[in-house]
Amino acid sequence: MKKTCLNLVVAAAALCAGHVGAQTNTTAQDLINAGAVGRTTAAVHGIDFSAQGGSFASKTVAGVTAIGVAGGASGGEIDIGQSITASFASRIAIASFSLAFLFDGPEFGDVREVARVSLLGTDQVGLLTATGATSAIWSLGGLVTNLSPGTEQGAGAWTVSNPFGSTAGSGLRFEALAGLPGPGCNGCSNQSDYSVLSVSPVPEPSTYALMAAGLLAVGWVVRRRRPQA
Repeated sequence: MKKTCLNLVVAAAALCAGHVGAQTNTTAQDLINAGAVGRTTAAVHGIDFSAQGGSFASKTVAGVTAIGVAGGASGGEIDIGQSITASFASRIAIASFSLAFLFDGPEFGDVREVARVSLLGTDQVGLLTATGATSAIWSLGGLVTNLSPGTEQGAGAWTVSNPFGSTAGSGLRFEALAGLPGPGCNGCSNQSDYSVLSVSPVPEPSTYALMAAGLLAVGWVVRRRRPQA
């Protein structure tokens, strides 16, 4: 009985894992491990990533490693005029994405940096603006969580959860927009730049259905094999 149940669990898990594909959280470290650095394209977890305006480059600040684009003023970040695109095999919704090195100034002479994130195949475009060491605003109303303070000792890292609601898209594009100096920093002129930490799509309903089917199958076998009183 134990062997049969174990086989069913393994089979169900393998089926679900194979189906999830692009519905897997993808991090900057995954891209680095896939050899993206120095190239302009890379495929990870069923998502096709491409860099525009230069090749992929990694950057580590305050223990946080993220991926950006080489060739810009910041080095290893997405500068104005550069972008990173993540293309999905099918239209899916986004659970969250995370960015790093987005500051509000005056650290490093930065303006209040602005990240523009577009949900491809839709009209959904959101702006993430750093407004303080641990505060930022997402223009579409999703929940913003600070992962590392935007200070000279921190990494200015953020997660935006449920950024586009239930709207599904064919991919994401990350760009930098010009920002304005924050209060008390009229001389700040270092423009927006940042890097990508992770992209987390929402699992498709069929994925949940497969997982439920696998668990039901295991439960059915266990019940059939249970000794009768």
